[in-house]
Amino acid sequence: MSGFPRIMKPKAIRIGEIVSRTEYSAQLIARAQKLEAGINMAGVTGFVLGLLFAVLLVLIPLLWMG
Repeated sequence: MSGFPRIMKPKAIRIGEIVSRTEYSAQLIARAQKLEAGINMAGVTGFVLGLLFAVLLVLIPLLWMG
């Protein structure tokens, strides 16, 4: 009987735990990417609006006084 392989208990983590950890990580990555994309899209618009507002704050007093 020594020639037959023994059945050993697997030392693997349960599949459910691996799946839940992977899903959680994927959700965190997706959330971070969505946030970054939103910031990038709003960045150009915010810069343009801020620039226009600054120009107005400078030009209005100059036009009023001159």
